[in-house]
Amino acid sequence: KHADLSKTTLTVLGVDPRIKELLTSRGATLREFQAGQMFDREAIVVGTAPDVATWRALYQHIARGAHAILLSSDTRWFAPPSSGKGGVTGGGVGWLYRQEIIARNHPIFRDMPAKVLMPDYYGPLLKGEYFNKIVVPDESVVIRLWCTLSSRGEMGTDGVIVGTYRHHAGKFTVNAFNLLGNLGMPAADRMVLNMAAHAAATAAPLQPLPEKYDEELDKLGIK
Repeated sequence: KHADLSKTTLTVLGVDPRIKELLTSRGATLREFQAGQMFDREAIVVGTAPDVATWRALYQHIARGAHAILLSSDTRWFAPPSSGKGGVTGGGVGWLYRQEIIARNHPIFRDMPAKVLMPDYYGPLLKGEYFNKIVVPDESVVIRLWCTLSSRGEMGTDGVIVGTYRHHAGKFTVNAFNLLGNLGMPAADRMVLNMAAHAAATAAPLQPLPEKYDEELDKLGIK
């Protein structure tokens, strides 16, 4: 059973028609992202990475209470709180016998098998990317655990695949699953719908921007 979005309004940014059709097929009302137009308890579905100016506007929406979900692992201008360099890393040779991908029982996995994710349901989603060397999210939803040495005798690294960060009044959820490349697959479609429903349920009332917020974005490198 897919998430019911019949009473949900979603803001969409950089989302292709297939995602829009998926969301509206479950009853969602969609509105296009506009930099200066913000809403109470705004849920934002982000597809392909926007340009830097739009990223700044997106961060402003989040800081004021929106919950944005990032369907792509493209991390240009993505800046979680971090004391070091981090980013997205390819999954490499790791798969069933070299890594475990573990999900919490969480609304993003509503009506989906969680805990250790198995290839008979998740298939190609388990062979994708992960976020390496970033600060642990405020809410880790899916993590990758490396279980053994690689064929070259190298130790692999653990990482985050889905996680949520708080940012002032709002939140953003990062995702390294290749959801956009696997649309039409039940696991990918259901995860997108669950992410959208979770963002709508956890967005906050609209708040003022923090003082000197433009300077904060500059320090994050979003300029």
